[in-house]
Amino acid sequence: TGGIGEPFVRGIRLEHHIVALLVALGSTLLFGGLRGVCIGILVGLATLGMQSYFYQRLGGITGDVLGATNELNEALVLLLATVVY
Repeated sequence: TGGIGEPFVRGIRLEHHIVALLVALGSTLLFGGLRGVCIGILVGLATLGMQSYFYQRLGGITGDVLGATNELNEALVLLLATVVY
C-alpha cells in the first residue's frame, strides 16, 4: 500500500497532466523565456526520476514523498536559475 498520497496521484487523468503542462509551459515561457523552459524540462525529468525511484524503493507514493519531491524541485529550480541566469 502506497500511503495517503497514493489516491491523489492515482486519481490524476491524462487531461489533468495536459492542462498542468500547458499552464506551466505558458507561465514559464512568459516569465522565464527559453531559459526558464529549459529549467522546467530539467525539473520535469528530475520529477520523473524521483517518482521512479520512490516507486521502486517504497512501492508507492506517500504524502511525505510528495512533500520531499516538492522541496527537492524547489531547490533544483533555485540552483539551475543561478547557473542559467
